[in-house]
Amino acid sequence: MQEELDQFARLKVWRLVPRPKGFVNKKYPDHVYALDKALYGLKQAPRAWYDVLSQFLIESGFIQSTFLIF
Repeated sequence: MQEELDQFARLKVWRLVPRPKGFVNKKYPDHVYALDKALYGLKQAPRAWYDVLSQFLIESGFIQSTFLIF
C-alpha cells in the first residue's frame, strides 16, 4: 500500500491550497497547506505516474526504446 502512495510523492513544484472548510488549527489559524504529492488534476500528475510506471517496467526487464515506448 505504501508503494502506491509513494508514487504521488514526486511533485516537483510548490502548490499552496486553502484549508478545508471546518478545519481550524488554533495554533496556526491563518496558515495554508503545501501539497507534497501529485494530485489528480495537477499538470504534474501524468509525469509522476509515468516516472513510476517506467521505473516498474525497467525493473521488470523491459527496455526503453528511443521513442519512449517499452
